[in-house]
Amino acid sequence: MGSVTDYRRGANPAEKPQPVLEFSLVSGIDDPQNQLVQQLRAIFRDVLEPLYGDQTKALQKIAAGTDRACYLMTADGNVVGVLQFKTEATDEHEEIGVRRSVEIKSLFLSRPGPNAGRGLGSQLLRFLEEELRRREIDHNMLHLTVSEERVDSLLFFMKKGFSNVYQWKHKYKRGKYEFLMARRTPSSAPLLLV
Repeated sequence: MGSVTDYRRGANPAEKPQPVLEFSLVSGIDDPQNQLVQQLRAIFRDVLEPLYGDQTKALQKIAAGTDRACYLMTADGNVVGVLQFKTEATDEHEEIGVRRSVEIKSLFLSRPGPNAGRGLGSQLLRFLEEELRRREIDHNMLHLTVSEERVDSLLFFMKKGFSNVYQWKHKYKRGKYEFLMARRTPSSAPLLLV
């Protein structure tokens, strides 16, 4: 189990109570009895495969656990979000100004329709920032790729201070653009767009 954050404390009594969010580290991915793993596989199949194709390799990399961590966020016992990130900073996109950056492999709501507008994406991002501090991962930036088909995700990350720093056509899906988005950490200098 990961940390539990209770968002009901200090809430306005007139407002609808917010759910208690729990972040659970996904491990034991090869265990067919592991409920978190079964849920993660179903979410990857339903959400990521239509955008990026087969997710077998991604699930194998999560299982290996050598360079990434994966958390499921639950609200009132239901999985509402996925967070997967690399556990070390890289210079993978140094040529376009993205240096010492932690890659967000996945940060999305498992059912965006009913969960949109509840602040859950913001909580996933906040948990990521807390987890990077807790793990003492030295980095200057965060980066991720977002498909043009996920306009809601593009708008969310732009609202959170991410900038589009590069784009590819046909990177994952023929005829579609994939955007590299990046944001400096609060203690870093501003990001200069290339």
